[in-house]
Amino acid sequence: MPKGEEGGTVDVQAIQEAAYAGMMEEMKNERDKLIERFDKDKDLKEKVILTGVKKICVLGMIKYHQISQNLFEEVSLHPEVIKNLEVLHYHAENNFPVEKELIFKMVPELFVHEINRLDARDRERFRKPRISYTRADGD
Repeated sequence: MPKGEEGGTVDVQAIQEAAYAGMMEEMKNERDKLIERFDKDKDLKEKVILTGVKKICVLGMIKYHQISQNLFEEVSLHPEVIKNLEVLHYHAENNFPVEKELIFKMVPELFVHEINRLDARDRERFRKPRISYTRADGD
């Protein structure tokens, strides 16, 4: 066992438990601060915090739309879409709660399963138009 400053032994397990308890307390405080932003009755059903792979995918899709807007002159996004992308980017980047409706409108391809769980009227609101192709020979 390691020796302490006074020549006694240091209880490593007690130090680890104290560090773990401190870390858990800090995480609980951060969570409580974040939950304060929610209106308890309404927002927990209508807002979500993007984390992990979903956050990375949403930020990637936003970057894709921004790059395609800047590089290709035939791509022109509506100013309202650009504004919504900026709001989504700010909230996702800073770990703020984001309205589910905004996420479903901007990147519905990443949240197909969540959209499919909605009722029929809400599913229609988030349906993306399908691209149809016709071959040159008419088929």
